Amino acid sequence: MKIKINQKKLSFLSLIILLPTIAWPHSCNAMLTLRKPTLPNFPYFPQHGIQQKFGRSHPPIHQYKHQLYKPHSQSVHTKVYFSPDRDEKHFKAIKHCIDNSTSSIKAALFIITDEPITQALCDAQKRGAKVELIVDKSSVKHSRPMLSTLKNSGVDVSLYDNIALNKAFMHHKFAVFDDKTVVSGSANWTHRARKENEENVIISKGKRLCQQFLEQFERIKKYTRQYKEPT
Repeated sequence: MKIKINQKKLSFLSLIILLPTIAWPHSCNAMLTLRKPTLPNFPYFPQHGIQQKFGRSHPPIHQYKHQLYKPHSQSVHTKVYFSPDRDEKHFKAIKHCIDNSTSSIKAALFIITDEPITQALCDAQKRGAKVELIVDKSSVKHSRPMLSTLKNSGVDVSLYDNIALNKAFMHHKFAVFDDKTVVSGSANWTHRARKENEENVIISKGKRLCQQFLEQFERIKKYTRQYKEPT
């Protein structure tokens, strides 16, 4: 199923992707909020509240900075896909973004095990797009065949390994294509997300929105190490 969102009529869309009990305060997750420009700004996660609940040993609040995105008349065109879907429209939409990328793909994923998506990323790298992938280090056991294929195709593959937060997950599922299109949502790029799971995939076009995801990608990359084949 596909839903087109009319930006002029949209008053509020909020997506929170969190793992119960373990996601906060440790994990990297995405919260996407779209509001009308006329709605007031508001503080999110007051610093004193985090320190009182979780203690001062955790990273400073700026590492979890919430950015309120305020769309304008030229900002965002959004499509939403839901699964399970026998036609796999949600994964076809992701692959379409990959296949039509010409300059860059930057993806931050908890895990990747889907073969067609992996091959599409390899093909994008071979035709000249610079493909960068970050996955969580805990997923390597299951992702290794895909990571090896990507690495051998020239894709820049990194593992999130934040020593300061050794119990943290990099739990994002987003990718930015050519700095102008963002794919996000609940779906890992896995066979089960393609075939079985209840998932959502959100595809948005907008330079301002993309810039915020790109900033997060670069921030996350500071806590990564290069993926290496086992010896």
